[in-house]
Amino acid sequence: EPAIRRGRGIAVFMYGTGTGYPNDGAHCFLNLQMDGSLMVGIATVEMGQGGLVAMAQMAAQAMGIAFEKVNINYSDNHTSPEAGATVASRSTVFLGNAIVNGCMILKERMLKCAGQILGADFRDLELLEGIIQVKQKPEVYVGLPEAIRYAFSHQVPLSAVGSWYPPLNRLDPVKGQDTRMHT
Repeated sequence: EPAIRRGRGIAVFMYGTGTGYPNDGAHCFLNLQMDGSLMVGIATVEMGQGGLVAMAQMAAQAMGIAFEKVNINYSDNHTSPEAGATVASRSTVFLGNAIVNGCMILKERMLKCAGQILGADFRDLELLEGIIQVKQKPEVYVGLPEAIRYAFSHQVPLSAVGSWYPPLNRLDPVKGQDTRMHT
């Protein structure tokens, strides 16, 4: 009948688009401020998933400063390096690890500066809640802002790029399995 029509449709679904091909990774900018706070620049989007809070918590813990001292600048791929897609928990995993990597770089620099101030080996120091202290003598310490001022006056960079890449999967050409798999 002319009023009855037949049609055909097609539906396509692809999971994990934008991740894992060919080699995925994420990067961020970190910059210590003179007051001991940390600016973190990331290219991601906050859609209510809580990723920014998680990333600020990771930065605070990795750097050894209070959560309130971490400032996250996000959603700007013009001033922040490539970080890949914002999908599922990818941003927290990839950018979180990149942030931790960058914090480790800055933290080591600050421990070395504090070591110069305190006359101690930087490996004997720890940074907790914005205080750099000798592990075995917590009464011997210097505040992070003082170490930052020392770094600045001695031309030690206060900025770093944090990066993280997941382990690569390689297929065995004969078995067609991940080379890390046991048979």
